Amino acid sequence: MVRRIAPLVVTVAFLASCSSIPDKNIFVPLDSKELAKAMKSDSLFESFYTELREDVDGFNEIEKAKFSDITYRKLFRAESYLDDTAVSGPLYRKWSTEWNEKYGLFDSKVDSVIAYWENYKRTNGLDRYVSVEFAVLDKDYYSYSYDVKDVNMGFRLTPIEGTIEQVKFTYRYSAKINSFYGEKHSCISTTPFSSSVVRYWEVSYSDEKTLKNLSTDSFLRDYDIEIEITDVRKDGINYRLSDLRIPESVEDYLDNNMDFMESYYREKIISELICKDYVRMYKYIIGQEKSLLRSKFPRESVFIEYVEGR
Repeated sequence: MVRRIAPLVVTVAFLASCSSIPDKNIFVPLDSKELAKAMKSDSLFESFYTELREDVDGFNEIEKAKFSDITYRKLFRAESYLDDTAVSGPLYRKWSTEWNEKYGLFDSKVDSVIAYWENYKRTNGLDRYVSVEFAVLDKDYYSYSYDVKDVNMGFRLTPIEGTIEQVKFTYRYSAKINSFYGEKHSCISTTPFSSSVVRYWEVSYSDEKTLKNLSTDSFLRDYDIEIEITDVRKDGINYRLSDLRIPESVEDYLDNNMDFMESYYREKIISELICKDYVRMYKYIIGQEKSLLRSKFPRESVFIEYVEGR
């Protein structure tokens, strides 16, 4: 019995507090007595009033005329409606259930999509023509001191079958303790090679600060390096990684190395490849909120959305 009465008690209390808020046009500032009474009736009114004044004080006369029927009491009631957990709690549970029934099962299909494209990329990747491996961390020193002048990354380029006329690749590295990869660096070799060679590229200034105190062995001990071949020219023919046409959402997922972004990229795969009409849960719930408020507070909802869109 108590559980049935509780929501009614909360609603009555909410309506009572709203009745202490002036039913006055929002473009007319409240005097100190009106404001004090409203703030006393509901502690949230202070922030509501402050934000509202910031929004409407810049309205021109045409805008004021369009919303001349909006009052403090009606607008506060509309904006506070879902703050009542007796109202919002069951609604959010209902909307979450609806979303799960409609969209929740799609995530289980993402792994098979990723596995397919990983295998496709591995089978058709450009490393079937040439192998690129980190070989050595090389340093140049100033002639008059032991200070490091330049740091160079050496990579071993090995043709798989026949001469490679040109190869382009990217690399990035990550400390093993955090697995967070830095920015990608692009390297291109334009001199043909028909046997394994080691070639060097100078690192950027920011990377130099990290690498200048490391040896090849300590770099391999403390860091992981990721290499991706993007372009190969062989027998006069250009081969590009982009020719594989791997879906952008899958590439983004495979390129991501931040755990907190995983769900975001999985949802991108769903919306691009599995369900074109997919809607993220938070967007679905926001849509339901707006639809409900439009039905209960039609004029106030128009005003709220107008302010949000300014």
